[in-house]
Amino acid sequence: MTAPAQARYVVVGAGIHGLSTAYHLAKELSTRGLGSGADVVVLDKATPGAGASGIACGVVRNNYFQPAMSELMQACVEVWESDPGAYHYNAVGYIALGAGVQESDLTATFERQERIGYRSELITGEAEVDAHMKDLFPDWRAQGVTVCLHEHQGGFAFNVESVLGLRDKCLAEGVKVLSYTEVTGFRFRDDDIVIATLKILAFSSVPDGATSTRSIGRPSGTELPTYTARSTASLKNSVRKSACRSRADPHGASM
Repeated sequence: MTAPAQARYVVVGAGIHGLSTAYHLAKELSTRGLGSGADVVVLDKATPGAGASGIACGVVRNNYFQPAMSELMQACVEVWESDPGAYHYNAVGYIALGAGVQESDLTATFERQERIGYRSELITGEAEVDAHMKDLFPDWRAQGVTVCLHEHQGGFAFNVESVLGLRDKCLAEGVKVLSYTEVTGFRFRDDDIVIATLKILAFSSVPDGATSTRSIGRPSGTELPTYTARSTASLKNSVRKSACRSRADPHGASM
């Protein structure tokens, strides 16, 4: 693989958000007949998942107290459920427990989940919560817990493996993911073209017959004197609206 001299769309950062953006942009371009993943390049100063995405807690849940979050988080969970193998997602559910002071918040959260069809169960009363938890964990001993919100959807994902799975989806769409990228300079033109000079030190790619690459070498750098990217504000806005309608672009919300 050789380094491209230019790209129509450049995504900076190969974490869960950057790779999700690149993947869904590639799919959207293909669906609309406006291009393909070959038009998209992802740049990262290290490797996919080397930043915050690789050390986040990895919990996938819908327990948020802000009402506007409920449907968004439901869409997030559905994305993880769509390909648990690729995303290394474990659908074990999620449990939130609290004392009396938290009952109103967890009850309100449960009611919002119930309205949108998100599968969960609310248990109140210390004896009832104790019995529910002992059914799950026979050695349960906590005292004073009076409310339990048990989400039957949700679970957790392995961080780095999830990022690599999403990276593999990008590569399958033809997106180029460039690791150890150093920007050595850039300038703007009047026609919305950004010209950047980059040093590309490695590609992230999948070897023949393999599904993922767990480590990336770091060869000597190659200077690219005219790496260009066109401003894409109008398309990004339309893609964002389409993603919201189809609930197709929320990988990062739970990482």
